[in-house]
Amino acid sequence: MAVVTVDPSSTIYKRAAGALEAFGTDLPSTIYKRAARASAVLTAIATHRDLSTVTNSARPVTLSISASRPKRR
Repeated sequence: MAVVTVDPSSTIYKRAAGALEAFGTDLPSTIYKRAARASAVLTAIATHRDLSTVTNSARPVTLSISASRPKRR
């Protein structure tokens, strides 16, 4: 099992967490539930918890966070 470490003070973590919080409860419940679940996964990663406590083995969660540099012209 790979160990993933995410610094909660990092820009990537803050942007991802902020984007999930921005969803709010105005969206359809399915989207909100997915956002809440992804938020739980981010929290688990940041606090070094076992991801099995927030994921359903029958329906695995894929978390993808990417950062890109501005293109030079």
